[in-house]
Amino acid sequence: MPAKGRYFLNEGGEGPDQTALYEKYRLTSQHGPLLLTFLLVAVTASIALIVITFVCGDPSGHQAVLGMAFFTLALFVTLYVLVYMECLVRRWLRTLALVIWVCLMMLGYTLVLDSWMKAAPTWAQVPFFLFIVFVVYTLLPFSMRGAIVAGGVSSISHLLVLGVLMEAFTKPSDWVVRQLVANAIIFLCGNLTGAFHKHQMQDASRELFTYTVKCIQIRRKLRIEKRQQENLLLSVLPAHISMGMKLAIIERLKERGDRRYVPDNNFHSLYVKRHQNVSILYADIVGFTRLASDCSPKELVVVLNELFGK
Repeated sequence: MPAKGRYFLNEGGEGPDQTALYEKYRLTSQHGPLLLTFLLVAVTASIALIVITFVCGDPSGHQAVLGMAFFTLALFVTLYVLVYMECLVRRWLRTLALVIWVCLMMLGYTLVLDSWMKAAPTWAQVPFFLFIVFVVYTLLPFSMRGAIVAGGVSSISHLLVLGVLMEAFTKPSDWVVRQLVANAIIFLCGNLTGAFHKHQMQDASRELFTYTVKCIQIRRKLRIEKRQQENLLLSVLPAHISMGMKLAIIERLKERGDRRYVPDNNFHSLYVKRHQNVSILYADIVGFTRLASDCSPKELVVVLNELFGK
């Protein structure tokens, strides 16, 4: 199943281009689950269409509808399995959306022709094509331009097909023309509503993505600063003292429970470790600290004896 926390956001390095990263994030984390939901609804609707055709009518009179319903059922079940197993989510998601849209259009026009053969009115299957328009804008992973094109083609083609079937272009009648105009207004409102919804969702998705990236960048920055502070502490203090200070600070923060109100007294404690059989060497010469760092204790004693023995 898609969107299991895989958002292509890497905590290390600069990562890929932000635009490409956002597209992967949007397609995988948002459109994958929406597509699964739509495919589940489509499978249920196809089964319901088949059952209604067998129960409420003569199946022999709706062979085209039954054939298309069985085809869409098999296709949607296959696509659901592939999307659930993440076989088509990353690379072929938009191609998959185009296939689904074409399949819905084929089913819609099959229903239109079946209704026309039964002398249905001109508003037949308008709700189904309006449903296709909403699906294009809300559930399928099209871009805004692609969604507008798909929604416009769905609406205009339905009006043209109905106009041809009802002879609105050859033998126009006022009633048919008024009905087609009403259908056009309905489709226009559907497209405007869908485009507005998609625009709002894209803005919200972009803001969420930007916030997530900023959180990861802040986390990276804090980790780098923490590492630098630890290295600085180790450069001026022995390892056992710096580790003792670190553990004491962590325990103090746990006791307080809120880091904002911890007083700055980290260096007010004494960290003492007892050493036995230790000799202290001191020499008032230039570069003694570097010399003590580069030489072992035995070599340092030999060098000092040679210097001060002359």
